[in-house]
Order: sequence, then C-alpha cells, then structure tokens
Amino acid sequence: MKGDGRGLLVCFPMKHCGSNRWWFDDAKLVIRRERGPADVFKGLVSLAVSAGLVFLLTKMGLDLQIVFYALAAFGYGLYATLGVWEVSLHRVTGRASWRWGLGWPFFSREKAVSDTDRVRLVSANTESSSSVSARTCQVELAGVTASELLAGSDSYDEALELAEAVALHLRRGLQVDDGRIRPVEELESPDRTRARAELEARLLRGFEAPPAPAGIPGPRSLPAAPVSPPPPGCRVLVHVEREQRVVELPAPGWVGAYRLQAFVCAVLLLLPVGFGAYLYPLGLSGGLIAMMTPLLLILLGLGGFFWRRTLQGVGTTWRITVSRRGLELVRTRRGEHKTTRLAAGSIRDIDVREHAGETLRVGNGAGRPSCPMLIIERWEGPLVALGEGLPREELEWTAARLREELAALTDARRQELNAG
Repeated sequence: MKGDGRGLLVCFPMKHCGSNRWWFDDAKLVIRRERGPADVFKGLVSLAVSAGLVFLLTKMGLDLQIVFYALAAFGYGLYATLGVWEVSLHRVTGRASWRWGLGWPFFSREKAVSDTDRVRLVSANTESSSSVSARTCQVELAGVTASELLAGSDSYDEALELAEAVALHLRRGLQVDDGRIRPVEELESPDRTRARAELEARLLRGFEAPPAPAGIPGPRSLPAAPVSPPPPGCRVLVHVEREQRVVELPAPGWVGAYRLQAFVCAVLLLLPVGFGAYLYPLGLSGGLIAMMTPLLLILLGLGGFFWRRTLQGVGTTWRITVSRRGLELVRTRRGEHKTTRLAAGSIRDIDVREHAGETLRVGNGAGRPSCPMLIIERWEGPLVALGEGLPREELEWTAARLREELAALTDARRQELNAG
C-alpha cells in the first residue's frame, strides 16, 4: 500500500519469481529474495552441523578438513537463515542498485541502466520441449560485455513475466536465450477486454485451441522489421496458395552435425562386428564369450538407434501454412506426416534459439546437443521447435517472414470483422 498524494491508497500487487517477490513502488521496480520455511530449516540444520563439527574439533584436535567443512556449513547456515538480497530498478534516475547482507542489506552497489542494452531471459537446455515449466531460468540485465542477475526461477512463465515487466519498466528490449531482441513496442499491449475475447473467439473458430487466459495481454501482431532478401543459397521456399502463404523448409541433408552422428553410428556398429569376427574364432572360453556378448549387443543396439535417428533427421521437411486463423505445421519424416495447428491468438512469439532437438543425439559437451531451431512460443503449452539442422541465417529469415505474414493476415481479418 502507498499513498498517492490525495489521501487514497494505491495497492501494488506482489508477484513471485522463484524464491523472489517483485512489485512496483511508484517509479521503482523492486525484486527481493524471500526466505521460505524450507530455507530457514536448511539454514538451522547447517548451523547445527557446524556446531557439531566445532565440538568434534575440541575432542580430536585441529584438522584442516574439518575446519573447512565447519566454516562452509556456518556460512551457508547464516546465508539461509539471515541472508537478504534486493534489487531496485529506478526508472527516473536510470540506476539499478543491488543490496545484500545478513539481517540487513549493509552492502550495496549501483549500475547505470544506460550501460545495458536489453533484458535477457536465460533458460537451461532441457531434454525436450514437452515441459516448459521444468527449465531453470534466470532474468538478467545484459550489456555488451557483462550481465547482471536479477532473479531466477524454475517456472518459465514466472521468469518471463518478470523479464517483460523489467523490459517495459526500463524501456529495454527483451531477449530469450540467444534469440532476437524484441523491441519495447512489441511488448506493449492493452489488457484483454471482453470485446477482444469475443473477437478472438471468432478468429479461432475452426481451431481446437482455447483463447488466451484472462489477465494476460491479448495476441500481438508480432511486429517485425521488413524482411530482407533471403540469404545467399537459401533453400527455403515461400509461395502463395489460395490466399494463404506457404513456407517450405527443406531437409537439412548430411550437414556437419549429422555427419558426426553418422560416424559415431558406424563405429558403434562396426566395433562389435570386428571384435566378434576376430575373437570368437580363437576358441575363447564359454564364460568369456557369455560375458562379452551382452556388451557387443548393447553397442549394436545403440548404433542402430542413433542410425535410425540420423536417417530421420537428414530427411525431415516442414511445410508451414500461414492463414488468418494461424499456423498449420506439417512435418514429413520418412513418408509419415504429422500436422500441428496453432491458433493465431495462442502464439506469443516466433524466434530462433539454440534448442535440443529430437534427432541430433551426439555432440560436444555433456547432455543433449543443441542447434539453432525455429521456435514458436505459445501463451500456454509447450513451445514448438522445428528446422533442426538448417543454417541459422535461413531460420532467422524464415522467422521474420512468418512474423510479417502472420501479422498482415491476422490484422486484415481483424479489420474485416470490425467493419462487419
């Protein structure tokens, strides 16, 4: 609650982003860490462990390893039970301040907002796109050379809501992972009204998709700068069919990532065959053969699995039909067709980001490899990722073209309905 100068009380609702609360206080956005019962309990347990280790030192004598564990437990216990952390983003002064301490934020530092150029939402690379809420996300105030953490959450929706609020508050663009920077004008949208809800219900007729939930902005037109000419050698085809725009993404073919995966497949398939052809004629004991046979069969199974995925990936094509109702995505893989329909009102953004696909399973580093993919993000439900293995330049040109075409068609449809 806060006075507005006329004797009235204005309520600033508090929202959550992970273990942080955030709210607006006049021309200031405040993000504050909130200690929950679980944090306090873990802190008290750590302090108890630290005290136990100190008692153990009095009995055993000095032991540097025990001293280290005691200090670590004591420090974490103080942080969990008494640690405070707060970020204030001042729109008028153009300053961002961080304050932290134990019980009271007695440390602080500031940074000029002019030193940053965007708000960035960074999410951890996941196994698949089937569960958006399972990712660990961080909201950062990013500049050319450095980024400053604002808050983190395991909920993608919570983190995205805070990121959009910070971007609008500081008049900065918003970037999700390594995707495009959405301008502030694209983030601004009036609240969803009853008339807009009825209009979107008419627009979505024929698609089995619910309108956007109450309380979130209505669908935006996904504005984009005029699409530049396609990059040299671009194989993406765009044409018109019965007042509908059709975008066809070709099969990636044997690009570098799939070549590496095919090489791994060949090793996994040929290694057991070579071992078997060399060792079994030597007349080894039955016990040794019985021990090696399951291992060789496992290698053959892995090689077959990766080879099947590789063949699926190199031959996958996509056909995207853009109409006034939304997008129709048809994936063709080894003669099989899978169709996905997305209503215009359910689409939040179309972008290109690093993402873990379905067919690329071998790459650098631990976990699933990622590659640039065309991402269609929805207001509700998992995101849709396509174009695995295609060059990033072609995907970025395709994303800009889809945003432009979808905006033009949906705006035309909206004008017709308003005129009627």
